[in-house]
Amino acid sequence: MAVTKKFWLTEIKLTIVSPDGPLPDDLSLEQLASLITYGDSMGDISTVRATAITAEETAKLAWEMGGDPSFFDLNSDGTEEVDPEF
Repeated sequence: MAVTKKFWLTEIKLTIVSPDGPLPDDLSLEQLASLITYGDSMGDISTVRATAITAEETAKLAWEMGGDPSFFDLNSDGTEEVDPEF
């Protein structure tokens, strides 16, 4: 079935200045936000680019990000997931 939804890939740059040296690689986005909001670091966020992507690319990226294409109602190949009950 043809996919009618549109998908976008948005790349965001987060820049942080901290007084205690480089930040660990394994900090979550929530932890980074906390450092900026409540901690002793300053930060800035900006959009690098926003690109329209196909349903097939969306499904592939979902797997690469540790998710599942069904989050977007897609099958693994990027086709629209159909619920047989409807």
